[in-house]
Amino acid sequence: MPAVHLRHAQLADILQQAASLYGDVKRGVTVSVTVDPEIELLMDPEQIRRAVGNLLNNAVEATDSGEIRVTARRAPHRVVIEVADPGRGVPDRDKEKLFLPYFSTKGRGTGLGLAIVHRIVNDHDGRISVHDNYPRGTRFEIELPA
Repeated sequence: MPAVHLRHAQLADILQQAASLYGDVKRGVTVSVTVDPEIELLMDPEQIRRAVGNLLNNAVEATDSGEIRVTARRAPHRVVIEVADPGRGVPDRDKEKLFLPYFSTKGRGTGLGLAIVHRIVNDHDGRISVHDNYPRGTRFEIELPA
């Protein structure tokens, strides 16, 4: 992984840029972004864009139709970014292994995408977690210090 180059940046710009790469990738799947345009963070914009892009890539692959939602909100002393999809979901037995290098629930791929996301989030002193998205699908939550 390249070294982290921190600078102040608008989170809305980063999330919109990441989402724009996936908006028209799959017929019947849309990507929406809801974020306070005033949220500014000390971050490496390229790495955060890559992390959100990796999550979106997985969400698009897991979703046959529907809306993938990218949201960001302020919370006490942190900002929470969520990527939620209405796809197949992740079995409970796999959730704790998702961020391990080379682990994959797909029949193809390297199993490095979520490990890279985990590393980027850790390099920003943040946390990432995976949850069920109700009524179906998966929701990833990234918490970054604000």
